[in-house]
Amino acid sequence: MNVIVLRPYEGIPAHINQTLDVVVTCLQGTGVLTIDEEPIAIEAGSIALIPRGASARSLRMMRRSSTPPSIANATA
Repeated sequence: MNVIVLRPYEGIPAHINQTLDVVVTCLQGTGVLTIDEEPIAIEAGSIALIPRGASARSLRMMRRSSTPPSIANATA
């Protein structure tokens, strides 16, 4: 398992991953996940599955919320 933490306005450029399915979990803040050129708004609590082979997947965090999530919220 890989864990990637993105700070506000950081991102992962568009790429294709033929090997792995990826689960994105937003614990805090907001962002834009793009899969196959379709932008999807994400916020704290969002979970998304990106299937292997999806073209042009990218992720861009927009802002961080002022209150970090509690452990109960992060694992629910």
